[in-house]
Amino acid sequence: MQIVLHIGTDKTGSTSIQNTVFLNRDWLAARSVYVPVTGLGEGNGHSRLFMNFTDEAQRELAREVRLASDRGYQQVLLSWEGLASFRFGRRRIRALRAALGGFPIHVVVYLREQAEIIQSGHLQQVKRNRNTVRIRALEQPRTPLERAKAYIALNNPNRNYYRLLRRWQRCAPGSTFAVRIFDRRLLVGGDVVTDFLGALNVRRDAGFIPARPNYNESLDVEGALLIESLQQRPEYRADMVTLVDLTQSVINLEGQSTKHFLSESAVVSIRRHFRRSNLRLARHFMGCDTSPFKEPDNCWRSESLAAIEARAAQLSRKVDALRQIPTLVAEAAGGDIAAMVDLRQGWCGARPWGVWSSGDESRIRFRIYRHSLLQEIGSLRLLVEGRYYGGNRQTQVQINGVDFGDQALTPGGCELEIPVAALHANEVVEIVLRHHQPISPSVLEGGRDIRALAFGLERVGYVLLRKYQ
Repeated sequence: MQIVLHIGTDKTGSTSIQNTVFLNRDWLAARSVYVPVTGLGEGNGHSRLFMNFTDEAQRELAREVRLASDRGYQQVLLSWEGLASFRFGRRRIRALRAALGGFPIHVVVYLREQAEIIQSGHLQQVKRNRNTVRIRALEQPRTPLERAKAYIALNNPNRNYYRLLRRWQRCAPGSTFAVRIFDRRLLVGGDVVTDFLGALNVRRDAGFIPARPNYNESLDVEGALLIESLQQRPEYRADMVTLVDLTQSVINLEGQSTKHFLSESAVVSIRRHFRRSNLRLARHFMGCDTSPFKEPDNCWRSESLAAIEARAAQLSRKVDALRQIPTLVAEAAGGDIAAMVDLRQGWCGARPWGVWSSGDESRIRFRIYRHSLLQEIGSLRLLVEGRYYGGNRQTQVQINGVDFGDQALTPGGCELEIPVAALHANEVVEIVLRHHQPISPSVLEGGRDIRALAFGLERVGYVLLRKYQ
């Protein structure tokens, strides 16, 4: 039996590979590839296993490896991006080797050219709110401290791939290595998942479940500049998850603008810095004497940072406009409804229990977090519940153009489901309620209340439904 260790470097399709593995665990098992469940997550591989890699986790992994061997599996597959970091040091590598029980280790790693990945990776760090070096300070440092930080970021030792693999080779002697360049021109079928399956000696067939593409969406430079500016403002810091999601939503709807923020001279400097280690990588792990990377042309910006910053200001206005539509997490109920969704039309007077409809038609609008839809989500089950007034017992419901006819919107009264494809632009949900017999309390009860009431909204929300249960 062989251990296949996927060392997932960032922005090389690792999330797509890991989601594919998660969805197809049984399919892989039928092809003699065992994927341990210890610490396995959706879209992040075995991150929960390796993040701390406690003694208990090591024992549980060793138990699963022995079980796989006893059952006759040919391969055991493990995957995590963090295995590429120097934080997963020699001691942990040796502990992992011990937990794997002496079975031979085959390392599969995908690599991107450094000048490209340093920029792409930096944009990803901005998106995750994990970066302290702003793009302008990185590209045009002014102070000694900024210059020192820029040098470290642009010559990141984690991008020395030769040192990375030599560390694994020394700590896990006897391991074999398959170094693949993340370039669609070089991947089998132009696709990293197909290429990775080839490394496992398996092929797609009718039983294979394809993972949704673009799990790990990227900001463009304009989006990153906007997020950086918002991160500096205290009033926005508590809302950064939503602001990043809004920014990504606008970018994905309109298309990416600028991919690179470094100047040509900075790119040349990065390539010069890593040239020797790349040649050593090629000779030692790939059996060739030339650079492993076909250096991409124009891996640098073609205009001034000021021009890109001007477009970031335009993007800011679009994000601010979209922000006027509340992003709802799960549901809103009672007195919180008015603050958590957009009661666009046909509502009156919020109460602690909810809000009354007013007139013949009422509209509700909110958006879904885009990043929550990037997993294997196929549809949404909408929840609209409340109380009726007068002789009203049902409401005509329309959600994003899908007509559900008359529904009793009382607790447990109906299920309203729409496919993800039915979401409006920017992941917006719009619910239209048409009331048949609105009537005022003054008519039924006397008094001066002339509002035309029919339905009292007490809860509104949604549940995400997976494609594959």
